[in-house]
Amino acid sequence: YQDLLQHPPSTNFEGLVPGTGGTNAVPAIYNEFDRRRNYGNFASSVKGEIRDTSLHWRWDTGLFNLDVLGFYQEFDTFDKTNRQPYPGGREIFNIDGEYKITTFEVRFSDTGEIVDYVAGLYYFDRPADITLDLEVQGVLIQGPGNSTNEGSAAYANLNFHLAPKWDLSVGGRYDQNTQSFSADFTFLDWRAKLNDSIDFDHLSWSVKLRNYITDNMTAYLSLDHAYKQGGFNPLVSAALPLLEAVPNNSLPIATAQSLTYDEETSEAIEIGFKSTLLDNHLRINTAIFYQRYNDHQIPQPADVQALAPLDPLFSQALDNAAEVVTKGVEFDVTYLFASFWDVALRAAYSDPTVEDWAGRFCGLTDGQPDEQLYCPKGDGEPLNDLPRWNTNLQLGLDRPLVSTWNIYG
Repeated sequence: YQDLLQHPPSTNFEGLVPGTGGTNAVPAIYNEFDRRRNYGNFASSVKGEIRDTSLHWRWDTGLFNLDVLGFYQEFDTFDKTNRQPYPGGREIFNIDGEYKITTFEVRFSDTGEIVDYVAGLYYFDRPADITLDLEVQGVLIQGPGNSTNEGSAAYANLNFHLAPKWDLSVGGRYDQNTQSFSADFTFLDWRAKLNDSIDFDHLSWSVKLRNYITDNMTAYLSLDHAYKQGGFNPLVSAALPLLEAVPNNSLPIATAQSLTYDEETSEAIEIGFKSTLLDNHLRINTAIFYQRYNDHQIPQPADVQALAPLDPLFSQALDNAAEVVTKGVEFDVTYLFASFWDVALRAAYSDPTVEDWAGRFCGLTDGQPDEQLYCPKGDGEPLNDLPRWNTNLQLGLDRPLVSTWNIYG
């Protein structure tokens, strides 16, 4: 059920349509929608077909272990989304995509009295062909788009045995990525062609110190610097042929900002404790963490009225928030209380906040004038409205039936 604040008045039809809200005071979960499942134009549908294969070959050379890994996948999708599923609605997105993924990795590893190590080379190639057939406010936007995401990496991780009760792990990974995108979209008499590419490279690293308090208790401190590459927002490129046709001064600004998004980096610190007690019947793990994101990749709000009537093209487009911080605690307790039975309690608390996001667009729930494009967030405002606490209680069974069969659940 969605309330009136989340949808403009034109999409509210007395609460008769799932997900569109309305003036009906009865929540949608209590309405008899099965009797109205064909109400409106048509329901949205998504179909997909996936095929993949993988290879893993290992050789113990006597000096080190050599692993060769390969993976190939084809993924075809057809997405027909009715963005206005009510009588008179005319906002239909048909997106046909063909995706391929190829990865190849060579890995070297060994263990020793002083140091353990793993190092390797990694390569990936992800081409995609997309065909757009969009209807926005009754007007067609059509054309093909192609993207390629190609990259390689070199990585190594060394685990030093400093003393009988102390280990120090040091790791690093260097990534090089190139993402290219081309499109040829038409709208009435306008045509926009785009052919561009962006390059990323980054060195990530991690340091982890472990103290083996006893044979069954370990404490650790870890520091990490991570990286996530940027890219293109394909749907935003469909707005290019419309900039001259639609008299909206915010569209060129939003298109220039949203056509691409930058890489994301983060620094994290975590302190944790792991233990196995009561003759291996009780396991307790807990951790406290703090993480700061720079240029955090985050989707824009939906229904940006300042970009109407083309706001659907910008809905959920990825943008970069200059600084986002998250901190929290998590723990995991598992108890084996019978020969084949265990109970596990897992809980996590996280508090993600936005410290600086100047390029955030205004959504319906911001309460700003329709012509206002930007509604910045910052100074510790919540990143989202997800629950801060997540908990899970699980009862488990794992027992043998015969020599070659087990039952678990």
